[in-house]
Amino acid sequence: MYIPLLVYLFFWLRDYFKNDLRNSIPVKYFFLCAIVDVHATMCIIFAYTYTSLTSVVLLEDLTIPAAAFMSIFFLKIKYSKTHFFALAMCFSGMTVSFCNDLFKASDEDAQKGKN
Repeated sequence: MYIPLLVYLFFWLRDYFKNDLRNSIPVKYFFLCAIVDVHATMCIIFAYTYTSLTSVVLLEDLTIPAAAFMSIFFLKIKYSKTHFFALAMCFSGMTVSFCNDLFKASDEDAQKGKN
């Protein structure tokens, strides 16, 4: 996944300096998004040791809308209605997963109380 991104950034930086693309998106925003992505990945990896699998899946589901919103605000990407519909579907899936995790935790607490 990261190798195609590195190849793309290599050619983008080459064209940036060669064709004077300095009026486009500043490079610092790409590096800011990369730093946020690396830290988010580290948090997900550490989450596997401290919480349940369903909570980690819920955390991973948040990466798609977060990446989309970061690209809207920092990179000024324009998305179509289809993209926003897909983001709404992702949010609805996250809501179902969150409710499942919440009800599962309350059921486990009730089971511990009976024993």
